[in-house]
Amino acid sequence: MLGTLVAGFASVCMMLGRRDESFSRAQNDIVELRQITAELAKTAASTAQTTVHHGEKIAELRMRIERMEDRQ
Repeated sequence: MLGTLVAGFASVCMMLGRRDESFSRAQNDIVELRQITAELAKTAASTAQTTVHHGEKIAELRMRIERMEDRQ
């Protein structure tokens, strides 16, 4: 009887340990996902700024070419 009780208690402790490990792993994954999301947002913003800058530069170059063509 006592052996069964001890075995049952040990089993419950192991289950709780596994559950705590799963929660800890999930919590770590959530932290990492937050960091990844923040980095992706920064990258997207930077890319958008670069795209705007490139668009402006292309428009400027196009105007210069058109002015050259008009002079001929």
